[in-house]
Amino acid sequence: MSISQILWYLFLLYLGYKALYWVHFFYCARENYYKGQRIKKERDSKTYDFPPENQAVLECSTIQDLLDGQFSRRFTATDIVNTYANRCYTIGRKHNYTADEMFERALSDAKEKDKQLKDILDQGKNPKNVLGKLHGIPFSVKDHIWVEGTISSCGVSSMTDNIKNKDSYIVQALRKEGAIPLVKGNCSEGNLTHHTTNLVWGEAKNPWDNTRTCGGSSGGDAALVASGCIPFSIGSDCLGSLRIPALFCGIYTLFPTFKRMSAKRAETYLQDNIQNFELLPYAIGPLTRNASDLTIVAKIMFSEDVYEEYRRYPKVPFNKALHSSTGKLKIGILNDVEKISTLSKTAERSIEIASQILEDNDHEVVNVDLVENTDEQSHMVHRNAIYMAGVPLKNKLFKSKDYVGPAVILSVIFNHVPTLVLKIADFLFSFCKGKRTLLSMKDLIQPSAQDIMDFTMQKQQTVEKTIQKWKELGLDALIVPSFPIPAVKSKLCDQVLLMSGAYRLAPFWGFPAGSVPITTVREDEQEYKDEKFNDNISKACAESMKDSKGLPMGVEVICMPYKEEQILRIMELLQRDSNKR
Repeated sequence: MSISQILWYLFLLYLGYKALYWVHFFYCARENYYKGQRIKKERDSKTYDFPPENQAVLECSTIQDLLDGQFSRRFTATDIVNTYANRCYTIGRKHNYTADEMFERALSDAKEKDKQLKDILDQGKNPKNVLGKLHGIPFSVKDHIWVEGTISSCGVSSMTDNIKNKDSYIVQALRKEGAIPLVKGNCSEGNLTHHTTNLVWGEAKNPWDNTRTCGGSSGGDAALVASGCIPFSIGSDCLGSLRIPALFCGIYTLFPTFKRMSAKRAETYLQDNIQNFELLPYAIGPLTRNASDLTIVAKIMFSEDVYEEYRRYPKVPFNKALHSSTGKLKIGILNDVEKISTLSKTAERSIEIASQILEDNDHEVVNVDLVENTDEQSHMVHRNAIYMAGVPLKNKLFKSKDYVGPAVILSVIFNHVPTLVLKIADFLFSFCKGKRTLLSMKDLIQPSAQDIMDFTMQKQQTVEKTIQKWKELGLDALIVPSFPIPAVKSKLCDQVLLMSGAYRLAPFWGFPAGSVPITTVREDEQEYKDEKFNDNISKACAESMKDSKGLPMGVEVICMPYKEEQILRIMELLQRDSNKR
């Protein structure tokens, strides 16, 4: 037998091996898909006969109202849980906001809370001085965050048998204050995109307009809060996963300083513990209907007890003095934000309203050129996320054998595109005005070890320059647009959500940020003109802005690390005065 024949047979053997591999892969992927469908059918087959919704409960606009209602005996914790469970069961299931459900256990916990309150009142004690700050208040938890006895699927079929035997640290802290986990919130596939849709729990619809996305990856939880299915929720954020859903759904959120609150026992499709994400800050944070509720939950997240439970990180408890301060603040408005993406008229007006509110309250508002190459920084943070996720995503996808959506498949494909092919694509895209799309795709290329080292050094130098310039300017906070346009039409997500934005700056710098709704789209603002870029993303944005009247739009407040209390102070002010306009 000649060498050429041996090589030919080896080649055929290799082809046969590959064919068998892919046959086995798709067989296992199909089985995983059916497993995910069975899990959802089992959940949906469970029926509940909740009592009629308690109107007194629904009339409560804040957590404090719900507490006062219990303490005055107008309603019970059981009434609260029944009311919100019914809404999660009907609205949440219908619009795919929920993943796993905990109705039976929640009702059992609520009855125990009622007994505790009765005993306290019978003893003549003031419940405000004895019971937890969230006594009898139900909440939702993002799918990937651990809750004992529930599924953490991360929106992928292969993980629908991933039942956790412990609570995450944040859930432990909230339980200790009397809160009751009610449901898990739906998330984007693998927590990897800004559109909450997956093959297990379905596509979450925006409460303001069902043809639009509620954002991601914490979209299910944001929609639950916005639609009145839950008083508050716990999600997570790395590249806007709390802040974009909050904007699209018209609610409030806080993206804390990296590691100020432990993210232990929260896993992603890629890693067992998101706390291992070191190059790019990843944080657990709350979603609420108002700024005062955000403050209540933040005080618990940053309490002494939580730090005692998990001592790996610096102890930085809630600073009441900073939060209650009445001193004059100097707040910057970023000048070159439109280098990143052109803003809609409503986004521009949101910045103007926020600036005017702050000035009317005797704070100094200044336009600033805080950093050089703002647009490049925005792409660097996206590239960094791919550095962490690219290779693990490919390995996990093939190891777990999952069917996944086009956005995740695209990430895998571009992670292995040769440089020559990208140069050709760069040339072709220059003729069809697709430079921004290509730039986002180029971020998906698998990096070398040298690339990661270079990025780490560049990031460190950039952050140091930003902090130095921030101090030179004497800034207390920075206001940026939460996203260039309001909630995106679901059919356009794959195009529009490639768009970069100022929301990427806070995680890149390692700064905390809060998202606050300011206004809604007016009749004359349902358009989008982009003379700077004028590409396929611009056209998709223009299409998405059609029929957008009434959709919420807001701003993001950024402060230096460990200054969340200052963010909350500013958000409370913006909420109070924006409601008057």
